[in-house]
Amino acid sequence: MGMNINIVGIGSLGFALMSRFLNEKYNTSVFNRTKSKYKQAIDLGANPLHSINEIINTNITIACLNDAESIISTFMPLLSDKPFFRQRGLMINTSTLGPDESDRVNDFMASINFDYTELPVSGGPEGALKGELIAYVGKIPEKDNQQVIEIIATICKQYTLMENNRHAQGIKVINNYCEAMNMAVAAEAIILAEKIGLKKEKICQSLPMGRGRSAYMDVLLDKYQREDSSISFPLHLRVKDIKLAASLFLATETDSFFYRELQNAYQQALAQYPDRVDQTAYMAFLKTHHH
Repeated sequence: MGMNINIVGIGSLGFALMSRFLNEKYNTSVFNRTKSKYKQAIDLGANPLHSINEIINTNITIACLNDAESIISTFMPLLSDKPFFRQRGLMINTSTLGPDESDRVNDFMASINFDYTELPVSGGPEGALKGELIAYVGKIPEKDNQQVIEIIATICKQYTLMENNRHAQGIKVINNYCEAMNMAVAAEAIILAEKIGLKKEKICQSLPMGRGRSAYMDVLLDKYQREDSSISFPLHLRVKDIKLAASLFLATETDSFFYRELQNAYQQALAQYPDRVDQTAYMAFLKTHHH
């Protein structure tokens, strides 16, 4: 491909995206505030950036950070370097934000001479490595359209162009709310199947056969079958995403029948684990809750 890109934030998703771009022969540079993650990135062929100011040498930067606060604080040093940009850069944000957070970040990016588009993705690190993410794409600046579509084609199997960034983030927040609900129901279904006497092998074979199957049932069953506790998507980020849905319910004056119970259940699960765990640890919490 030969395109030069920066990735800022090499947590689970950022590292997987970096690996995907390197495999597809992109010239990939990375910046991370925790420098201990650099060694593995360098071993894979990425170029380390030791200061956020170095991103100005590349036109396209992909941000893989948790929320509006972390995005703004990470890029804040660029305010003083604004006059030195050779041309207006493009910032692509893959993280999930609330629509209001999206507006804040958009205004901030304009202040540091960046065009900005939202590209919240779903599919986790596994999907990123395979180029099988799905994405809700916000408004793309006309001058960057070809490059952005090429990037999307590299990391996504499916995407939809939304009218603006707020809509891209709004539908992603709604999708994440559905994911949380689907996983909570799937966890309870597995526990219920165990309680009526089914063995693990039979649960994994039979539960997804019916029309009650969901993508997150598959995610949970895969972890359950392999007894895999590795972190694909952290539980604390799942809790954060559920809280983002609250702002949508409030803004639209929608009285949710499910939200409070769902949010409370995931919050209790998070409180049970002092260390960082995968979102599927929710099922282990639920088992203790039922006893």
